[in-house]
Amino acid sequence: MEKINIFTDFKIKNIHIKNRIVLPPMVRFSLVKDDGYVTEDLIDWYGMIARSGVGLIIVEASAVEESGKLRENQIGIWNDSFIEGLTKVANEIHKYDVPCMIQIHHAGFKDKIAEVPEEELDRILKLFEEAFIRAKKCGFDGIEIHGAHTYLISQLNSKLWNKRTDKYGERLYFSRKLIENTRYLFDDNFITRSMSVRFAWIKMKRTWRLSPKGMKIFVSLPQIQ
Repeated sequence: MEKINIFTDFKIKNIHIKNRIVLPPMVRFSLVKDDGYVTEDLIDWYGMIARSGVGLIIVEASAVEESGKLRENQIGIWNDSFIEGLTKVANEIHKYDVPCMIQIHHAGFKDKIAEVPEEELDRILKLFEEAFIRAKKCGFDGIEIHGAHTYLISQLNSKLWNKRTDKYGERLYFSRKLIENTRYLFDDNFITRSMSVRFAWIKMKRTWRLSPKGMKIFVSLPQIQ
């Protein structure tokens, strides 16, 4: 039986990944201006990472609308004017035989999520779908949906914050509809296997456990809310 380790390559459909080392989405605020456009410094940074030998890069959180940024100097993907810069990022990474995904993001409304009109969430859902289309046009190999860190999708998924009584009160409704509505975009070169959702653990439950030697140990167990 073949031994598999972190340096073993593999394929997902037509996408070859040369090892199992992944750069997670890391927002590089210092390399982005307030307009949200890709800069040459950002392109160079991703090129440097690709040259380092990673197997896969997930490009940082990209906002689906300007008012949905987590801070001013965050890259955007909310209209077609962002396609040129993001395409340069994807091309720079691909130069080094490294596939890349992009994380799609909206900061949301925090504890006010229950007060947002249903029509507004319908509109934002459509913005996510349009961002998926742009990501494919840019040449990315897949999508990561940002559903963690108390941002929009995390807020909708949380029973602590989501007290809605409409369709979005079904906590996974937004995520499910987004995946259903964009399924047609994915093929052997824009891979559904790489369409992942990053969820958050909102609360940690602390408890005592007994170790095999009878010693009391203190552990934290994640509890999804």
